[in-house]
Amino acid sequence: MISKTWYTQREWDRVVGWGKVPKKYSKPNMINQKVKMMNKKTKALMKTLTTDEVAVIHSAFEDNPRTVAFIAMDKSMSVDEKLERAFMLTNSIEDAWYTSDKVNYIGPDKSCRSTSVGDFVLIGKTKYECIYDGWSKV
Repeated sequence: MISKTWYTQREWDRVVGWGKVPKKYSKPNMINQKVKMMNKKTKALMKTLTTDEVAVIHSAFEDNPRTVAFIAMDKSMSVDEKLERAFMLTNSIEDAWYTSDKVNYIGPDKSCRSTSVGDFVLIGKTKYECIYDGWSKV
């Protein structure tokens, strides 16, 4: 026979005779666990529905283009806003940009240069090149 490691309030009252069942001995709440799991799934689905993942590709000074970062952007942002935000978030101003929690750095090295003229940003299936006075659709 398997020994039970939890009590209902009724069983606790019969055995102990007073007080509420301490959390340590209370019955595991499977409903709460299922709700937590559903909340995680809902949150992931909502993120998918409300955000675009933008790729930053460095190629200005490299032999071959390479994707160095992914950035989640709100779908309601315009293309220009996404491009400017990607540029801003992948430039080191006060701290190294690749250590920011707003950027998913996937570069091959421990450090990475800032985004420059000649680099690219991919939004959906459209690629944009960083030029001297803004962005150019490729």
